Amino acid sequence: MTTSKVDRLTVEELRYRLKAAQVVVAAQESDAEYDALMAEMIDAERRAAAVPAIRKAREELGTQDIAFKVVETARGIVSVKRANPLLYRHFVYAGKFTTNAFEKLVTPTIFYPSKEAAAEIFEDVPHALVQCADAVAELAGVRAKQIAPKS
Repeated sequence: MTTSKVDRLTVEELRYRLKAAQVVVAAQESDAEYDALMAEMIDAERRAAAVPAIRKAREELGTQDIAFKVVETARGIVSVKRANPLLYRHFVYAGKFTTNAFEKLVTPTIFYPSKEAAAEIFEDVPHALVQCADAVAELAGVRAKQIAPKS
């Protein structure tokens, strides 16, 4: 019976390769943990930076979710106040829900940050404009619960 020589690793070689693979996996896990912690820190700092703006909105406008809404985006918050009723009616009756229409509705209602900074957020996070338009609509009563008198 003939046996062919099979390349066989020694126990030491197996341990070395195992350790090398574990180092690669640990580095990847470390990178993932770092990324997760970085994202969490950035989110916490963004929320902390928004606290004074929310306080100012409460002082100047009134109750949150009644007089103003806070929209959280990946680039920070955008605070919108109630729209002028005529502007809101014009938006609704026009029936054109385009980006331009959303901008015309939302821009005058921006309380925080500046309109320029909000425009940059909308450029980087396009859905934020839609979220702000939705918040303005909520302030106008779109999702208000109907209170029906009991009969």
